[in-house]
Amino acid sequence: MQEENEEKNFKMGQEENETSQEKGQEEQEEKNRKKEQEEQEEKNPKKGQEEKSRKRGRPKDPRFGNPTIRKIMTAILLSPGPVSNVRSVQELSRSLALAVRSSNFQEAATKLEQLEFGVITDGMKNSKIFIKRTPTEVESLLSSKEVEDLCTPEEYKEMFNSAPRASVSAKLKEYLVNAQYVPAEYFLDASGSD
Repeated sequence: MQEENEEKNFKMGQEENETSQEKGQEEQEEKNRKKEQEEQEEKNPKKGQEEKSRKRGRPKDPRFGNPTIRKIMTAILLSPGPVSNVRSVQELSRSLALAVRSSNFQEAATKLEQLEFGVITDGMKNSKIFIKRTPTEVESLLSSKEVEDLCTPEEYKEMFNSAPRASVSAKLKEYLVNAQYVPAEYFLDASGSD
């Protein structure tokens, strides 16, 4: 009887030992996976950022892949609403979210201002805002050879008349209207309210 008890205890001890070994192996495998992932992110930091960006739900738009100043200019023109800022451009696609910073936004906006698509003004908290000209004012500009690749007059009109993204906050809208940069009706949605 004592032998039977000892044998049972021995078997239970073996099972517990095997279970703890399996857990140890699983924990080690998990640590190895995390370490491998961290090493990959160190080697290619953009890949980790892209994955995080995908999780935020930004759509992938082929027009904005590998952003250049020219593509950022297109993004400014195609950001919804009559005004554009860094965040409204970043919200258009994952690649823009990773590439657009205030410096290259300002460079692209300056080029658009030189082409007479709108004006750059100071926003709140030292940010820059690009105020677009109306679709009728830029229609002839968009058909010129120099800028025909930016967007079509139809695309511009559609996006100009769209509601601005959340990055153009109510405070920013109020600021732009009070400073008389844009008329209040620019921010009216289809229902006629702010």
